[in-house]
Formats: sequence, structure tokens, C-alpha cells
Amino acid sequence: MSTFGRLSGIPKNELDSRIKETLVEMGILETRYRKITQLSGGTVQKVGMAQAIMHRPKLLVLDEPVAGLDPESRYAFKKLFQKLSEEGTTIFFSSHILSDIEDIADRIGILSAGKLVHVGNMEELRSQVVNAKELVIELSADNGGKDVMERVDGVHSVQLEVAGRYRVRLKQEGDLDEVTQGIIEALIKAGSKIRSIRPLLPTLEQIYVDYLAKGVIV
Repeated sequence: MSTFGRLSGIPKNELDSRIKETLVEMGILETRYRKITQLSGGTVQKVGMAQAIMHRPKLLVLDEPVAGLDPESRYAFKKLFQKLSEEGTTIFFSSHILSDIEDIADRIGILSAGKLVHVGNMEELRSQVVNAKELVIELSADNGGKDVMERVDGVHSVQLEVAGRYRVRLKQEGDLDEVTQGIIEALIKAGSKIRSIRPLLPTLEQIYVDYLAKGVIV
């Protein structure tokens, strides 16, 4: 750590305190005087991250930073990235774990055949996907909800996920707003009580798979 700190330009009189501060931040202070060969793979990864952030760089470039980590460590790394971003560090990172990207990235780039085919935030990506064609509906009082919703124009199918919660798939030509309004009116008329109703938005993984299948962001 001392060598990396000096190479990063940390003043000698600040080096010891900065090392301790960074190891505490990574939750590995107890490893400070242990040999790297005595550490687990996950701890070695944390040491590497500590070396990378010790001098609080303005730009941090990371390749698969959470790969191989246990869930607790992945969560800690993601919180760290958010903190660094709030402090002004720009972070570029690549990952095949798309849920992690969705959790923390402000802007997302999709690479295909070595070319950057899209850059934007999640909302911009979703706006280029075909309008949501599924709804999740929760009922606090269910009076024949499945049969009622299946009769609404524009509804393709209704699936009961758990008691009181349905997934409703719209027909391809169905308008989301019109079908949603029809479902609400039909349920209320039948005596059901609606707790919530929301479109089922695609995840980053679904967007990416759709891109691979079609070759374009649609």
C-alpha cells in the first residue's frame, strides 16, 4: 500500500493515515500487516480497490469490479462507487452483471462488435424499447379479478402470481393507457379493490437481450 500511495503522489506525512483510512473504508483494516498470499480472493480484490482509491482519483476505470465477490461485498462495493461519484470521481466500469449496472450507473453504454451503439440512462434506454405490454396489478379485495380482466378489450392474458397479484399481458396492438383504464373500470364495477397497478418495465438485462436478438435498440 505504501508503494502505491507514493506512486500516486500522496505526501509522505499523509501516507500512513490515508492507508488506514482507506482500509477502514474497505472493511479490511485487520489485514494491513498480512501478506497478500494469506488473503482470500475477495479480500485481495478489496486490497486492489483500496490501492485504486487511496489517492481519491478524479477518474477511475474498472473492469468487472464486483465479479467473484459475495453478496455482502458486492453491496459494499456498490455503496462505495456511489459515495465516490457523489464526491466527484468519474467512474467507468465494465460488467456482465447487468443488474449491478442498473443499480448504480448514471449512464450506460452498450457495446456491440467493438462499437458503442448506445449511451444513455435507464429511462432513455427504456424509452427506445417497445411500449410496456405487461401490467402488475395488486388487489386488496378480489372479486373474480382474473375473469373480469380477461374480458377487457386489449387484454391478451391474465396470470395469477400470488393471491391478489396478477400479471396482465396486453395484445400487441393494445394501447397501454386505454387498456389500463378499461381494467380499472371493470374491476371497480365488479366489486374488486385495487391496491396498485403499474406497467412492468424491462430490466437492463431484458433490454440487452432484446438488442442481441434484433441487432438494434428498438
